[in-house]
Amino acid sequence: MSPPLKVTIAQLLKVKNTHYDKLVHELSQSTKTGLSELDSWKLNFSNTLKSRHMTSSTDPESFQISKEELLKLIDWKLKKGKFRPTLRSLVNQNSEDTIVSTIQQAFTLFLATQSQANGKSQYLDLVKQTITILVKLRGIGPATASLILSLLNKITNKAPPFFSDEAAMLVLTTNAKLKYNLKEYLEYVDWFYELNGKFQFNNEELEQGVWCLGIGKQLYGEDYLLIEQETIKVDSGIKRKTPDQESAKTSSRSERAAKRRKPN
Repeated sequence: MSPPLKVTIAQLLKVKNTHYDKLVHELSQSTKTGLSELDSWKLNFSNTLKSRHMTSSTDPESFQISKEELLKLIDWKLKKGKFRPTLRSLVNQNSEDTIVSTIQQAFTLFLATQSQANGKSQYLDLVKQTITILVKLRGIGPATASLILSLLNKITNKAPPFFSDEAAMLVLTTNAKLKYNLKEYLEYVDWFYELNGKFQFNNEELEQGVWCLGIGKQLYGEDYLLIEQETIKVDSGIKRKTPDQESAKTSSRSERAAKRRKPN
């Protein structure tokens, strides 16, 4: 068993603010997938949903995600994380009406009930209920459902984090291959709740900080990221590298990043 990631909110926000944009850009350049542009769209889409929510009192049908938008979110997920060749085609089999109504049902439940979810147990139960609705869509598992639900982060800080590949590998206390099931996702949300249970901070930004730690380690083989004079430990057995080792490592970064999973 691997120990869960030990880190503070302040450290994660510093990691996110310092490294997120640079890592997304480097990943986009190395894989030539256009991730940077898609990531910018995805980050702004939460604001789009917030605007739609604000007008939903007079136009209830405006607070929705279309099939085209959902497929674009799938593209973002596949380009940023592990590539799953059948995912997009499976999601595409859902009708427009089914996608819109299912996501509206999940959003309505979460936003209407969140204020009553006092304490970790009730919060995790609400997340479970909402994810259970979303996974009724063809091709949508807990990880993709978490992406959809996380888009409420500009409406409420209670929106749970996206179950990203790189963050999950650091947060979950297992050396086994991840199953990406609901049980694992609730363990993942539990970790964020312990960190941010008062919901004073945006879980999306915290997840981005953990993602930076995970993708940095994956791309460059690093066990830590230096933030000013702080070292954030992501697993045991960290060995600090000498300046010569750092110089040699830096010269090969782009080559190693280019080998990261690409669509066939």
